[in-house]
Amino acid sequence: MKKKKFDYKKRMNAKRNTYIKRTAAIATTALLVAAPAVLPNNFQIPGMAINAAQAASLADVKLLSDVTISANLMDQEDAYKLGLSMTGTGVADVELLSPERVVVFYAPELAGKMSADGQANVRVEILPITMDDLPALSNTISGLTGAATNLVTGLTTELDRVINGTLLSGVVQVNGLTELNTAINNLNNLDAALADLLAYEDQVDVTINPDGTVVVKFSDGLGNHLETAVKDVVQSAITDLLNAVDGLDIRLLSADPTGILSGLLNSLIIDPIVNPLKSAVTTTANEITTALTNGTVDLANDLVSVQVIGKTTVDLSVLVEKPAGIPSETTISGAGVSTSVIDAELLSDMTDSTTVAFNEPDDGDGDADADADADADADADADADSDSDSDSDSDSDSGTGSNGSGSNNGSGNNINNGKSTTNVGTKLPNTSTSMYNSAMAGVMTLLAGVATMFARRKKEKIEQ
Repeated sequence: MKKKKFDYKKRMNAKRNTYIKRTAAIATTALLVAAPAVLPNNFQIPGMAINAAQAASLADVKLLSDVTISANLMDQEDAYKLGLSMTGTGVADVELLSPERVVVFYAPELAGKMSADGQANVRVEILPITMDDLPALSNTISGLTGAATNLVTGLTTELDRVINGTLLSGVVQVNGLTELNTAINNLNNLDAALADLLAYEDQVDVTINPDGTVVVKFSDGLGNHLETAVKDVVQSAITDLLNAVDGLDIRLLSADPTGILSGLLNSLIIDPIVNPLKSAVTTTANEITTALTNGTVDLANDLVSVQVIGKTTVDLSVLVEKPAGIPSETTISGAGVSTSVIDAELLSDMTDSTTVAFNEPDDGDGDADADADADADADADADADSDSDSDSDSDSDSGTGSNGSGSNNGSGNNINNGKSTTNVGTKLPNTSTSMYNSAMAGVMTLLAGVATMFARRKKEKIEQ
């Protein structure tokens, strides 16, 4: 029996294919993980699509329109005091999907030179709010107004039905119905009260970032102010209703020495009709009050998307180190936005700005002197190099004969012994981050090439 001949070539090809597959898998995984962080936004890899989240533009998150920015510079002994102010009006007819309310100033030339000087003063005029903007509250209030309406209806209809034909006819008087009807109408028309909310005024912390942005976030303060204001309006209406209910007075018009009429009043009207109706209103009102207090009625969620921002003013001041290194003017831009992500794309979209003049002394003369000294030194070095080259050429001619001329023309190209060698200087990245990104981009490109090679080989194998 013959031994089966072992196919070494087939075995080697199998190992080779396994190796290529493993390398491609590692390359693809590394590429997918690292590519969004290190590759340029428009970098494309054949056969692969890399989706990275893009920052929102100013148009997507614009909170204020008709923005005016002003700046006032005051020279102090140790530092400049820079006053910044922004006024604007809330963008109309916009449903805000984010709860963020932020004002940002941007002074790139002052980056790293500013520090906070107290809190910012924020004032926001509140636009009218309707019950349609607050569906959760509207549904809750409807139950209370229904109970109160039943109370009035019961008092007016049931009293007539019970009293007519009895000894109480013509001797019973109901006081307080006018006040009760007024309270019910006010509760049914909360829109009028919500249209006159007080403006939001507060002092808010200022955040200064290394990129030159000065940020004021008043999201929480405004949200709390709105929620409290709405609760106060609703609670005031409920309190008026409860007072009106408590003020209902049903009494006899004449004296009742025998107590017979008083007994009929209690047994026919007060106990079976009035007290249950009053109890229903009181119980419902107390439940709503509790729900508003413990947050069961979610006003905050409804208020987030309502555009209530009218005229808005933000004033603040920062300290700028001296000297600031600004020989003339610098530009300060700003915007009101509904996002806390202040990135380069958003900053580049800002069009509202002002300028402030520092007018610090220019160091141009000193620079000129330094340049002159540097040029003189360079000339001296050049002369020395020239003398050295001449001596070297002379020695070379006298010792070994002619082997070609050597020259250095300052361009990085050296010609020695008739042969040309080129020394090319490559500019390094400015920062370690850039160096890392450049290196990783090269690695990713290499890995992508491996993945592409494997895909091509696999396709060729299938075609064979």
